[in-house]
Amino acid sequence: MRDLEIEPARDRRYILAWRQRFRNGELLKEYKRGVKVDGGERRYKMVQAKRRAEESRAARKAEAGAKLMGSS
Repeated sequence: MRDLEIEPARDRRYILAWRQRFRNGELLKEYKRGVKVDGGERRYKMVQAKRRAEESRAARKAEAGAKLMGSS
């Protein structure tokens, strides 16, 4: 499959799995590919930390804006 320039390896595994299901007669059920959440396994902690920092920054900004509006 690599000779046919099917990249990345994830796609090759997906196609091979479908071929095997076809041979076994499992044609009605659809198997969807996985989806990366928050940048995938390696980047998960970093993406979560950035999201928390952004939410904290937004909360502080909203709090500061509320104090300005309250003191006017």
